[in-house]
Amino acid sequence: SKMVLEEWVSRPRAGGTVVTTLDLKWQRHAENVLRRGCKRGAMVVIDTSSGEVLVMASRPTFNLNAFIPGISQVEYDKLLNDPSKPLFGRAFQAQYPPASTFKPVVGLAAITSGAIRADQKINTPDKIKIGNIDFKNHSRGDLGFIDVKLALAKSANPWFYQVGMKTGPQTFLSAARRLGFGSKTGLPLYGERAGLVPTPEDILKSQGRTTTDGDTANLSIGQGLLLATPLQVAQSMAGIANGSSLMELQLVKQIQDFHGRVVEAPDPKIRNDLSFDYDAVAAVHEGMMQVVHAKFGTGKNASLGFTIMCGKTGTAQWGAKSKRQNLAWFSGFFPLNNPRYAFAVVYEGVPGESISGGRK
Repeated sequence: SKMVLEEWVSRPRAGGTVVTTLDLKWQRHAENVLRRGCKRGAMVVIDTSSGEVLVMASRPTFNLNAFIPGISQVEYDKLLNDPSKPLFGRAFQAQYPPASTFKPVVGLAAITSGAIRADQKINTPDKIKIGNIDFKNHSRGDLGFIDVKLALAKSANPWFYQVGMKTGPQTFLSAARRLGFGSKTGLPLYGERAGLVPTPEDILKSQGRTTTDGDTANLSIGQGLLLATPLQVAQSMAGIANGSSLMELQLVKQIQDFHGRVVEAPDPKIRNDLSFDYDAVAAVHEGMMQVVHAKFGTGKNASLGFTIMCGKTGTAQWGAKSKRQNLAWFSGFFPLNNPRYAFAVVYEGVPGESISGGRK
């Protein structure tokens, strides 16, 4: 006789338990805030010392439990065809112009590269002519000679146009890359987008010409070809808060076996050394504190009684020109001394809606 079939039967074993870094209480709170405050948007909070992601929320969203044990085709099609794209994780998949939340990067690069001094005051009229185009400030009025702190607090575009041109686009864009712009964070996320920090080749391909001062001016206020996810903006704020290192982001706190024993727990790791000048970091932190706590700051609505907050507001023109859609940002970190948490919040305006980071 010959053996026709041999079958090995092994008992199924329970898989490991993944413990995420998300703080459930904060995550729920963020989702509630988004639900109450916007139709579409996202919020991310990061621990600056460990790189752990504590909040990652997108709106609109869907009920994950609908997929357990399996979702019906009818229900899935409904989610798939919903025009508000609930399956689209805006926090890590949506690419937006970072707008004025990018200005601290320009300030840090300008001082670190020696293009300006940390205490240098630069004449800031309400508009400057580049080529034959007037590049304006968002608010009227000549600000006179101001330093980086006041330029951040008032989000003065003409200051950053001039300083961006003085520093050189690839110098401040290279600082942006060290802060994680233009590349994926490396989190275990399906469909994470890398954003875009344009190279001279990208600008040549898109504009059909070499980089002009006008391109540099646009890039220095976070517009132009620059694109970033809310996760990247929060990550950059964690790097700016830390000042010397960009930590590798983490979403998994530990993996336990079915007895509850920890089998894996990643240690905090440095992703990039930032090597920003100490005076540059101190001046940018102080300017971002004034954004929230000075009476002339663009983000004074965000001041909290229990902490000294450092922030940066941003408003971007975004989407198709025909639709005239705006985007509002608020990002930053706290507390000022020994920063612990960094964040980014984005509000997607509907076509024609007038919004700003400071108001939202």
